[in-house]
Amino acid sequence: MKGRKATIFFFLLNELPDQISRSLTDNPDHICRSDSFIYYYNRQCVLRFADDEDGNTLLDSILQNQSVNIHNISKTADIYRQILNDSLPESLHENLRDYGIVSDRKRCIVIFRSFIPQKDHMYEVFFNTIPVMDHDVIVPIRFDTVALIKDLAHQEMEDIAEYSSAVINTLEEEGIGCIKAGISNESPCISSLRNAYLEASKAIDLGIKYHGDEKVYKLSELTLETIIESIPAEKREEIRRSFIQVSENNDLSGELLETVRVFFLNDLNLTATAKQLYIHRNTLNYRLDKIRKLLHLDVRSFRDAVVFKIITDFPVSNSQVK
Repeated sequence: MKGRKATIFFFLLNELPDQISRSLTDNPDHICRSDSFIYYYNRQCVLRFADDEDGNTLLDSILQNQSVNIHNISKTADIYRQILNDSLPESLHENLRDYGIVSDRKRCIVIFRSFIPQKDHMYEVFFNTIPVMDHDVIVPIRFDTVALIKDLAHQEMEDIAEYSSAVINTLEEEGIGCIKAGISNESPCISSLRNAYLEASKAIDLGIKYHGDEKVYKLSELTLETIIESIPAEKREEIRRSFIQVSENNDLSGELLETVRVFFLNDLNLTATAKQLYIHRNTLNYRLDKIRKLLHLDVRSFRDAVVFKIITDFPVSNSQVK
């Protein structure tokens, strides 16, 4: 861009139209193209510049700066990084086997992200600390994020969450704090790996939004949260206000809400819930009966339990992300 100038505008995320801000937060690349502009969200503010040759050169420069000073990255890992970012040239797609990449191998993606400033690049710490199995690949994404491509030929999806939790514990022992992991669904082939990457990122976003005190989130276990997110924001807020008004008018106490939370945590099991709350089973039934009278919802039934969760399970505050 020598001899040229690119005009950059800065915005806060909430100053942009909902469609653009949602796209920026939903896309793990934090890039959105709309109305001949490129929007790039760096988690502090949004940069906007023209979607032309100069603008794309600027974007490439910004993205390259996100990955500077990364050592030990192999050509194979860089190929995977381009696949995840949907930027791999067609010529390389035809020669993946030259880099030891088998197209029809089953894989999943686990994204590990730190939510507090770190001294070292996440990739460097991960590469030097976490041993990976054969055919697994570590891919640098951003300074605070890596993607682990897990080969499922000799591993089960059911074991990935436990593995991810162990990785987080190890990284925290190395001083990397406030780490969350998002796990995609199974990807049957290389052409669906980009979608798995988006799924893993979505799992982190949804997990933090609705279950901020947990560390590992599987998209396959966030179906209800995905459904809630599909409801337009205005409608969700209308439902929220309606529920808050009903609950306040009917004295739905924090104790009752906590009772339901533990009840759901124990999969609607009365005995396990009473034991965890240190109350008699009759006391538990009394509380649930009270909720039924207040809201006309009996959370002991599956249908009413789902309705109750939908109208109450709105995002946690950022202060609850630990």
